[in-house]
Amino acid sequence: KPNAYKRMYGKQQLEWLKNELRYSKNNPHISFRIIVTGSQVLNPGSPLDKLLDFPIEYNELMEFIKTEKIPGILFLTGDRHHTEIIKVQHDGLYPMYDITCSPLTSGTHAFAGKEANNPWRILGIDKLQNYGRISISGPRSKRMMKVEFLGVKGEALGQWQVGEQELRF
Repeated sequence: KPNAYKRMYGKQQLEWLKNELRYSKNNPHISFRIIVTGSQVLNPGSPLDKLLDFPIEYNELMEFIKTEKIPGILFLTGDRHHTEIIKVQHDGLYPMYDITCSPLTSGTHAFAGKEANNPWRILGIDKLQNYGRISISGPRSKRMMKVEFLGVKGEALGQWQVGEQELRF
């Protein structure tokens, strides 16, 4: 449950992340800043662990992104036994995306409870083992990131893409 005193990352790791994001901000060669983490970050509908359950760090990170105007952030997460893309819009930020991809080798489950019709989900795959493949293409300042979701035999299960222009202030 949310607890203002608990931390998921800890002060040192969160400061490291913020420093890396700050350093990358002015690099014209970086179109997307993909933050890879074991638990979902943004999903307000998830009953399980997510960075949103650690309000000190969640709010600090979102405020940092907004204040520093760090473009191009996406979260790549797992450990949910389903695949989904969550879109959340915060005041003062571009749309934020949580790309969750799992599982390939473990059991699966069906969307249920309040997650069955999660209003923040823009793509969802449940009850199927799968994996994701990310590709980035296009000229500088107009790059696109495509995420393809594939079954265990490589069959296409879904895809989604976002342009770097959508992830700007």
